[in-house]
Amino acid sequence: MNTLKIPDPILVTLRIPDMNDVVEWHGESLCNARTGEAIPMVNGVPDLWPSGATGPENQGEMALVRDYSATPEFGDLVTFGHGNPRFRGLLDAIGHNRLILELGCGSGQLTNYLQLNNNFVLGIDSSLDALNLAGRFRLRTGLTRSAFARMHPRHLAIRDQSFDVILLRANHPDPQQTRLTLAQGVQKLKTGGCLIVEGFNPYARPGRRFTLDEVLAWFAAHRLDYLNCFPPVLDTPGESARTLFSATHPGNRFQRVITQLAWLTTLNRTSGVFLVAGRKLSA
Repeated sequence: MNTLKIPDPILVTLRIPDMNDVVEWHGESLCNARTGEAIPMVNGVPDLWPSGATGPENQGEMALVRDYSATPEFGDLVTFGHGNPRFRGLLDAIGHNRLILELGCGSGQLTNYLQLNNNFVLGIDSSLDALNLAGRFRLRTGLTRSAFARMHPRHLAIRDQSFDVILLRANHPDPQQTRLTLAQGVQKLKTGGCLIVEGFNPYARPGRRFTLDEVLAWFAAHRLDYLNCFPPVLDTPGESARTLFSATHPGNRFQRVITQLAWLTTLNRTSGVFLVAGRKLSA
């Protein structure tokens, strides 16, 4: 078994699915600390899927699967990330020394990239195929501040209020399922922490995904204070804000609709993807 272990700041956040049992290392095995039962692992990726859970998640509902052929070494991944406006914008906004959770990490390129700046990053997904790629890259390159785990997107095996930043990469075609996963994510976010929703512009992909107004409604329902989005809402302070985590306002509904229509002219640059950031308010 490869001995590249899950870093301690991430390990302490993990729980046995649908239980409060913590996990710990027993020699080279990751185990339930109470029972001693070993957790299945493949390429350093623990399987924390709840027993008996079924549904589309088993088929890789969340996965964004890309191989590492274009970025075979970590330096190649860093070069790619620095040249990608979304990757670099996220890293700049997050800053240093943060504990980050990526929901729907797929094969983990962003998870591995965000470990820069002394951040610790946990990427989770439901697809074993995608996570196998993520784990193999981490093991081969010896990355020590990222880790991966298989989890059900609506049964997160994570201690509440654990993470400084959570990124929800919303790959499910049903907005209701994204909202339910967001509700789970908010529970795992520290008070004052930031949650980012990554979605696809519905005007570019008719019949799928969700609008900025739907994200704002989710934020309001879960006590998340809107910060900013990328690309920014037209004719709002977001256009001149320093980072995605700068406090701005989302404009009015007309501005938001016009903004999402305007994104159609920049699909080559943004691939129809947008980010919306909010901060968790105190209870």
